[in-house]
Amino acid sequence: MILNFKSAFLFFLILFITTETYAQQFGGTPPSVIDISNDALLVAKQNAADQNAEINFLQLDFLNERDWALLPSFDFIVSNPPYIPENEKSKLAKNVVDHEPDVALFVTDNDPFIFYKKIADFADNHLKEKGKIFVEVHEDYSKGVQKIFEEKDFKIEIKKDIYGKDRMVKVFR
Repeated sequence: MILNFKSAFLFFLILFITTETYAQQFGGTPPSVIDISNDALLVAKQNAADQNAEINFLQLDFLNERDWALLPSFDFIVSNPPYIPENEKSKLAKNVVDHEPDVALFVTDNDPFIFYKKIADFADNHLKEKGKIFVEVHEDYSKGVQKIFEEKDFKIEIKKDIYGKDRMVKVFR
């Protein structure tokens, strides 16, 4: 089973991985997509319907650990969480700031790792034994994200984007 949150960003990656390959490899359990934004989920649901993809959608606040009881264990967790500190908002391109909701982009300046800490905590009880986590990270924070997962006894691979910046992290046991 796959969990993807911040669905607006990675929806198509999950869609194409899961609709055929995942069903063949993992017994046909549809992936789950969660997001705090009902609007984002409505778009994702329409995209799934357009592609005839079976996906479970759930609106919840991932930072609220009480909501985790609603979720099963997963083979994969994929996330592009908010990771841009609020003080960097003025550095972003106008088309990004004008068309993406703040909740999808920004974290507080005093805790830019909040989502990665929660993902690591969640994975302790909700990632299957051979499961993997894939997250996008701020180019300046990959080492901090690495430390968070290593403190939970995970192994990490950091990958560069096409510009040579550390932006993708693979996490596994």
